[in-house]
Amino acid sequence: MKEKNTAFPVQENASSSQNANIEAEKIALRLIARAEQNSRGLLNKLLLRGVEISIGKEVIDSLLDRNLLNDERYAELWIKSRLAGRKAASPRQLMNTLRNKGIDKYSLKEAMEKSFDSDSEFILLCNFLDKNPENKELDENYLIPLLKYEGFSADSINRYFEGNE
Repeated sequence: MKEKNTAFPVQENASSSQNANIEAEKIALRLIARAEQNSRGLLNKLLLRGVEISIGKEVIDSLLDRNLLNDERYAELWIKSRLAGRKAASPRQLMNTLRNKGIDKYSLKEAMEKSFDSDSEFILLCNFLDKNPENKELDENYLIPLLKYEGFSADSINRYFEGNE
């Protein structure tokens, strides 16, 4: 009786897995070429396109290692686009949205520090109050804790009240 050669199917499976990896990476690179991506969002997009989760995670790890995918960079660009388009409500809202997108605490903290200077935060605070005019009518004792809760710094809050005295 002739012994069955099992080496060939193993090589075939390895080749098939390698092809799936290459195809998944091509999909990921096309998505990255269109717009900055974050790791969780990109993984979800790969899964929606039929990529197996294990292959998707390998591709994501490879892209992260080569810095083609960077959650901190994504968060920084996303924050700046919201600030430029006046789509941001408050630092807290920005952070919550990015957390929901899967951005980790470290990347989020770094991105917030790089994206906010005192002027951009002050403008955001003024926009927050303009969008919610009922807040302007609040007594300082109520408004200051609200602004702190929304993530505004003491410097921006003080600057606002110094300019409105």
